Amino acid sequence: MEVKEMTIADVLKMPLFFENVKRQLTSLWNDREKARKDATRNNRRLRAHVIDHMHNTGHWEPGNFVILFAKVLDKVATGYSSSERAFIRAVGMTAFNITMQKLINDEKARNNGNGDNKQ
Repeated sequence: MEVKEMTIADVLKMPLFFENVKRQLTSLWNDREKARKDATRNNRRLRAHVIDHMHNTGHWEPGNFVILFAKVLDKVATGYSSSERAFIRAVGMTAFNITMQKLINDEKARNNGNGDNKQ
């Protein structure tokens, strides 16, 4: 299937998208933990963040996050404020854009690699 024929749902079901979400979540969690340690070291309290809320509810796991991201895209996610939904959408769209760029680059390489110079 060509990239231009894919739906958003097709991309959300791909292992590549799952891996990109996992990478994003891990990076953000590591940043949050570093901030938590720095705050503790300086005797300050870290303010609550959507990452903490999602981690406590189990939605910070990649599989659960993908489902929640799909609900946010469909505008049916409940239990999260608009700013939290915006954060979820931003993280998911970052992974989505990375996935799409990889798919497009791979497709271009395939098309140009076999003698076709189609654009």
